[in-house]
Amino acid sequence: MKKLKLALILAAIILLSGGCKKEIVTYRFTEEDKLKLLPHYIEGKIFTFVNENGETRKFKIGEIKQDFRREFDFGGLGGYNQSYFFHEYKRIKLLDLKTNNTFLIQIWKYPIEINIAKENIYKEYSAHLIGKITSDLPYYFTIEFNYDNSKEIMNINEVIYNNVLSIETNCDFPNEGGMLIDAVKIYFDEYQGLIGFDDYYGKQWRLENK
Repeated sequence: MKKLKLALILAAIILLSGGCKKEIVTYRFTEEDKLKLLPHYIEGKIFTFVNENGETRKFKIGEIKQDFRREFDFGGLGGYNQSYFFHEYKRIKLLDLKTNNTFLIQIWKYPIEINIAKENIYKEYSAHLIGKITSDLPYYFTIEFNYDNSKEIMNINEVIYNNVLSIETNCDFPNEGGMLIDAVKIYFDEYQGLIGFDDYYGKQWRLENK
């Protein structure tokens, strides 16, 4: 009888200790978010942009990846000194068919108050979508934008885009044809993706709707 009681006590302790185990938060895309993950961006598809002079630039969709990553702080000597929560992301590679250079459109699910979220990785805080447009070498750059920012309405070739983020790139030097590094402003619809950009030379490139 004593052995049975002891076994029950031990089992209860194991169950309680297991129940107290905390899990690190993972910020995941919601069903509403998934509408903004650019499902029409399919590998191999080509998007054409035309300027006021009839010139064109074409971008081809390359590798598409959706996964989870863990947020880190970088430490000294190329290492990490702290790890935090997990978050879901989608990454889309685009190839500039003129230059053969590539850049990435990334969409992250990320806590709004990042520093607070880092302080308690076992509690889930309010999160939103942030976007990043980053280049590959040799011309590295990163443009970050927030899906919560105010939106504009744009009419491009009689197609109305109602949810356009106007993104200043702070480009202050010319680099003809260098992916989007020569863009001073990018127009990004949260449901349709890249729909236009204005370059350093004053040319306005807009998505060709065909």
